[in-house]
Amino acid sequence: MTDDVVPNLGLGIATLMREPSRRKRRQLLDHAYEQGYRHFDVAPLYGLGAGEAELGEFVATHGDVVVATKVGLAPGPAARALAKVQGPLRAALQRFPALRSAVKGRSGAAQVPVQITEDTLVNSVENSLRRLRVESLDYLLLHEVPISSLSETAVAAAGRLIEKGSVRRFGISGPPAVVAAGDVDGTDIVTVVQTSDALEPATHVTRRDISWIHYGVLSTKLHRLGPVLQDPPRRQEIEGALGRGLRSVGDLASVLILLSATARPGATVLIGSTDPAHVTAAAHALRGPFPGDEALARVRRLMSDAVSSLDTR
Repeated sequence: MTDDVVPNLGLGIATLMREPSRRKRRQLLDHAYEQGYRHFDVAPLYGLGAGEAELGEFVATHGDVVVATKVGLAPGPAARALAKVQGPLRAALQRFPALRSAVKGRSGAAQVPVQITEDTLVNSVENSLRRLRVESLDYLLLHEVPISSLSETAVAAAGRLIEKGSVRRFGISGPPAVVAAGDVDGTDIVTVVQTSDALEPATHVTRRDISWIHYGVLSTKLHRLGPVLQDPPRRQEIEGALGRGLRSVGDLASVLILLSATARPGATVLIGSTDPAHVTAAAHALRGPFPGDEALARVRRLMSDAVSSLDTR
């Protein structure tokens, strides 16, 4: 256990819900908190509401955490049909990892976009407040929905939720294409952007009052960078810029987490894992000491070049 808070580190509940044991899910939440995590990311879609409900039980005894939830995606017919067998399904996926790819391949109907109207927005917020057992949502993020797709009525409803205190900050969560599709710079109500471009940050959002959250740096880049470990010249160049060894996949993961945290000032990094050891390692990666800005910029460039080079092989 540690008393050191890592304010720019968050735990994603989507991955947590893959753990079939509710007891182990709670243990991992407690472990993350002990390791300094104070940001927790969830959505009504995760666990078909169970993710918010279980996080709500945790939040009830941990008043110093920040919770981000979402609106915009809902479970499709396939997901609703599986709702009654979530526990056994999670256990089967954990026992037979090959099944996960098959399930993902057929998951197009597992989630569907929701047209965000004033009613759907208000109802979603009310349900999230109830499940999370809080009086106000720290962050409410559009779930892979461009801000430009919202009607003036829906935007006005979001503003009223903020004025009322039901929502503290409003934003968007999605891949770079979704973020780019909306006029974030021209929409004052958006003050949080959660996206997956941390290794090569886009520049289409220029406002300085935006809080950034980065997700997916490990799931999208770690497996692609694995060959760097067997490429001595490239590995040694990165080690030289980094000022420390790069000998294992764990070392690579730590570097990616560090680059994600430093991609934009004050950014929060989301980690998705059901392994306590990985949760601990991510916290250690952000405790420093860190290389200087010039060294980090060089490491980022070298890692980006490595991804591009390996992708073309």
